[in-house]
Amino acid sequence: MALTIEQIPEALERVAEENDWIDDHGQLRCNCCDTEGVAHDPDCLVVLARMAADELRGTYCAYCDKRFEITDPEEAKRAVGEHIYTCEKHPIKPMVDALREIAGAGGGNSLYTSWGEATDVADIARAALPA
Repeated sequence: MALTIEQIPEALERVAEENDWIDDHGQLRCNCCDTEGVAHDPDCLVVLARMAADELRGTYCAYCDKRFEITDPEEAKRAVGEHIYTCEKHPIKPMVDALREIAGAGGGNSLYTSWGEATDVADIARAALPA
């Protein structure tokens, strides 16, 4: 039976749980990397399975590493979209700051479109920012 995408993280967690445990003396044991009371080898199947399960359950901001759980794909898209405008490390931060400054400056500065209509710069900035 093939796994659905939703079942894969749980299957990976089961692989990890079935291969490492704490023994009667409180020591970590692992079937994959032969760990005896110390951390797993970095390339251990248990570590890789847990990392893959974690990645499949969520996404993250590549600039600040903030994690977003994916329980509802639409909600995750919304949360990530909102985060982009507030992330201090995101490359669009200077542009967002400039738009906020222009939007808060009031009106009076107009740009002219190719067809001759004047558009207030502050209105353009406000339209570019999320509500």
